[in-house]
This record gives sequence, structure tokens and C-alpha cells, in this order.
Amino acid sequence: MQRIPFVFFVCFDTKSGLMSNSGIANAGELNSPLHSFALNGTNSLDHGMGRMQMMKSTGLALALVTLASCGQPADTGSTAAFGPWSLDADASKIAFASIKSGELIETHFFPGLSGSISEGGEAVLTIPLDQVETKIDQRNERMRSLFFETGAYPTATIQATVSTDTFADLPIGDRAAAELEGVLSLHGAQSTIYADVFVTRIAQTRVEVATHEPVIVHVSDFNLDAGLEALREVANLPSITPAVPVTFTLVFETTGAE
Repeated sequence: MQRIPFVFFVCFDTKSGLMSNSGIANAGELNSPLHSFALNGTNSLDHGMGRMQMMKSTGLALALVTLASCGQPADTGSTAAFGPWSLDADASKIAFASIKSGELIETHFFPGLSGSISEGGEAVLTIPLDQVETKIDQRNERMRSLFFETGAYPTATIQATVSTDTFADLPIGDRAAAELEGVLSLHGAQSTIYADVFVTRIAQTRVEVATHEPVIVHVSDFNLDAGLEALREVANLPSITPAVPVTFTLVFETTGAE
């Protein structure tokens, strides 16, 4: 298993079938781990989501890194594309789960992800916290105003420097396992996180990066404790788990010449 260093701010998940449920939910259900914490605005899950969000950020950075890595020629019978890569937002997703009262689990996600990897390997991924989706309007609003405080911190960002030759020889249809390390920036704080992922070359110019087990994000690492407590109180819950499982699936496509 290869280890790829990078700096990231947020996590993300795609609709790809590769996304691992890790026993929490299917890819569709865990569309956004961070979102799960936000949802906790009306339940303990929402609180967990905040934590998850931070954790998943690393996931996103990881995806960016792996995509850039696939930018070099692969042994597929044709010349791989070089040049910058961009995130396919419609095919990517970050999901998270929140746990209320120690037993009720809810899943959430973040739509509207954006990201890119330059020819030099500089990867950037942005997660719009103000778009967190918990499937309940009131909970969405609580997550944004009480937990994430999107008025002051509207987005989470992941930045990473990737090695463009890490997966240069990965044939189309094949996948490789890797451990990603990155720095997540969330709610004015930063923390190093790690994620085990599968990198799959789904086409000559497209790469998918997906978690094969959840990344656990802790609310306290991002100064989100007060927000979690605010969510617990407004929802009148006995507790909201401060550790959140996050999953993501990211798909990148090169915009360079083949």
C-alpha cells in the first residue's frame, strides 16, 4: 500500500460504486459525512457530522492527489493525458453520519464540491458548508448557523501537493490501494488526517478516488464543541456523538491534451 502526503481541507464522496459503505451506509446514503454532523442540529447525529466533516476533508485531498498521480502515461495501449485535472462534481460526493442518543444514526452529504489539480501537482478542493444536506430543511439551517457557523466559515478547503507519477502505470479498469495523509482546514482550525482509499482508473482521462473504510473526524479538533452542544440543546437530545464517520468518492478528469 502506498502512502501519499498531501494537505487538504475537506472530504468528499462520489456516486461511484467504489465508495465503501464500511458498515455505516451505502454510497448513496453516506453522500456526505460532514453533512451528517450538520444534521445533528436537530439531533445528535448532526453534532457528529461536524466532526466527520473535518475528517472527510482529508478524503477529498486524497482524491485530488490520486487523480493528479494518474496524469502520466498508463500501460493501456494509448497515451495518458497530461495537464491539469478538474473534479467532476456530479460524480463526486462526501458523506457523513451522525449518531444521536448513542443509537440513532442518520446520514448526510455535501453537494456542490469543486476542485482541481494543476500540472505542477498542486491540488485544491472546496466544500460549500452552507450547502450541507440533511434531508430536513430546519436541520439544514441549524447545521449551518449553529454548528458550522457558515456566516463566518462558509467553506472548507483541502490543499495538497501530489506526486503525478504515483499511479502512472495504473491500467484502465485497475485500482490500487493507498493511505493518504493530509491537513484539513475547517472552522478556522487545521488538523492532519489519514484515509485508506482505492484509486481506480475508470478511463484514460478519468480517475476515481474512494474511501474503503470511514474516516473518523473529531469535533474537538476543529473547535466545533460549542456548536455541537448548541445542536444538542436545541434538539433536546441527551447526547450527540463527537466523533463522526466520513466517506467520499471523488472523480477527476483531465483537461489537458492526450
